[in-house]
Amino acid sequence: MRRKRTLTLLEVVIALTLTSFLLTALLGGMSRLFSARSRLESAKEEILAKKSFHERLVNLFSHTVHLDSLEGKEMLLYLDNLIDKESAFCGKAEGRLFIQGNRLLFLLKGREKKEREELLLDGVSSFSIQFFDPHEAAYAKTWDKKKEALPPFVLVTLSAASFRGGPTAFAFFLPLAENVIVITPKAP
Repeated sequence: MRRKRTLTLLEVVIALTLTSFLLTALLGGMSRLFSARSRLESAKEEILAKKSFHERLVNLFSHTVHLDSLEGKEMLLYLDNLIDKESAFCGKAEGRLFIQGNRLLFLLKGREKKEREELLLDGVSSFSIQFFDPHEAAYAKTWDKKKEALPPFVLVTLSAASFRGGPTAFAFFLPLAENVIVITPKAP
């Protein structure tokens, strides 16, 4: 009868070495995959935060009838809020866009002295508002509500903890703005 051949110690060591190399390569690849997935998730969160912020301000500016600013850091919006879940905030309302600590807030004032505060963005480190003046063909830091027309668009620039890569600028067009075309001649 034939005896079964057993593995030698050298064969076992070679098999374990090859297995360890394969596991090291596999685990290294898995580690890179998980870190890439983590970076993708944080980028997705940043994009969603920017999109949510942008959509909310587009909604506010699209209903703006008049506006007033205070040194480019705070803005008063007079808007037609149309329909709201609370009847006190339907129709004509006044809103205030401002920074408190590191939070960008919108305070809506409705009828019957009711107020509603909404957090637009948390972790804001810098915030500025500029208004495009079509007659001057330049940005202005303030806009007086006594002016008969709205600026064609408002530029909001901010830095936030959830936004990577420095300050981010958002431009919002105002639908009730004066339609003025500025033509500047080219220098010879």
